[in-house]
Amino acid sequence: MTPPEHILVAFLGCGALVGAIMSSVQFFINRNDNKKAVKLIDNSEFKKTIGKLNEEIVTLKEYIGELTYITFSDKIETYLNQGFCTPEQRHIIEDIKKIYHALGFNGDMDARLERLYGMPTKRIVHGRRKDDDEKHNI
Repeated sequence: MTPPEHILVAFLGCGALVGAIMSSVQFFINRNDNKKAVKLIDNSEFKKTIGKLNEEIVTLKEYIGELTYITFSDKIETYLNQGFCTPEQRHIIEDIKKIYHALGFNGDMDARLERLYGMPTKRIVHGRRKDDDEKHNI
């Protein structure tokens, strides 16, 4: 898996984890102990548990944001250093950018993205695009 896929899997995994925990909490709230009256969790304990879950979600979101930032920054620098950025590579950048912004982060990427979008989509060799050289067997 590429790094953006790792981020997406981690992000979706967080949702699944929260869903599983909430299902477990709901089960224990509604559980019937040997057909006796339903035993409810103390409201203060429930709020404490939810508070801890929220803290964990915030921590996971920050961690995923950092991973996304590192991946985003690394990809941009790689493409800037190679001197061109193919349409496929631009698509990867857009996908990472969407994840980064969906997490609520707006980093310092704008100036580098402008440089990236201003680059050619193919490698240029001596004033010609690489694909032109291949057509003319140069």
